[in-house]
Amino acid sequence: MLVYLNSAHSIPLGSVIEIPKTMVLFMEKIDAVVDRQIEKKPDSLTYRCIIDEPIHDPLVIAQNDSIYQPNDIGLYPDYETGGLPYDQFMKKITSVKHSKDIFLTEKVLDQIEDIGFAGVWVFDHNKRHIITVKEIKSLVIEEIE
Repeated sequence: MLVYLNSAHSIPLGSVIEIPKTMVLFMEKIDAVVDRQIEKKPDSLTYRCIIDEPIHDPLVIAQNDSIYQPNDIGLYPDYETGGLPYDQFMKKITSVKHSKDIFLTEKVLDQIEDIGFAGVWVFDHNKRHIITVKEIKSLVIEEIE
């Protein structure tokens, strides 16, 4: 799959790199470039990369039933509230406008990794991105201006 990533360091084309855990990968070039501008990191670069890893899609309800586990009192992990009932948790992870925040909960990312996924699809301001849940190998194929 083609993805875009921002880096503060120059990466030689053709390199196979390890993308760290909890890094945001972009599906569209413009989203990566805009993110770089918003972050005001003038020396950073955007690269087009190829990854070949399973990515969890929270919009596929059958996957969700296998991944997410409640705690001892039946609540699902959420860093803002400490725990959510099933309906509220599903509403947060399936929001097509802004689901990124729920996936910043370490316990949620751990559950996704435990089932065998390398990343998770998230929405941030109506744009679809990937958050990595473990290190991912990637082939760098192009530097974007």
